[in-house]
Order: sequence, then C-alpha cells, then structure tokens
Amino acid sequence: MPERKYRCPECGRTNLKVEVKLFARLIQKGPRRISCNIEPGDLEQQFYDRWGKYDPMECNDCGHANSAYTFETAYQEQERKRRTNV
Repeated sequence: MPERKYRCPECGRTNLKVEVKLFARLIQKGPRRISCNIEPGDLEQQFYDRWGKYDPMECNDCGHANSAYTFETAYQEQERKRRTNV
C-alpha cells in the first residue's frame, strides 16, 4: 500500500491540521462537577490513525478546509503531473 501524503488543494502547501477522535477519562465529582482528563501516554497511542478520509482537514497557511481525502487527492494529482513532466 502506498504511503498516504496530503497537500492543500488551494495553495499546494503541506502545513495542515486534521480533526482527530480520542477518548478522555470522564471524571464525575457530583451532579454538576464533570470534567475530562487525558493522560500524556494516552495521546501517543490514540492519535495514531484515529481519523479517516471524511474527517475535517484544514490548511494552516491559507485556511482552506474540506474532507481529508480532498487533500490526499491534491497531493496525488501534483505528483502525477510532476512525473509526466519529467
């Protein structure tokens, strides 16, 4: 399986962020005292591949936002053009 890479379809840059899903420990100390806690070790384990092609991705440079697969498609298209122009 080829490595997945991403690029902004608007500006072409790779300075991106993606929305990830993770679990946090729910702390209940009474009916109105509820909080969450995330352990540092949990972050490393949970961030690995916790998002998919339909999760939101955003470019930190130009602000373009869309589903992650549009950013992956932009990278693949640029690579295809580069290979045909060599």
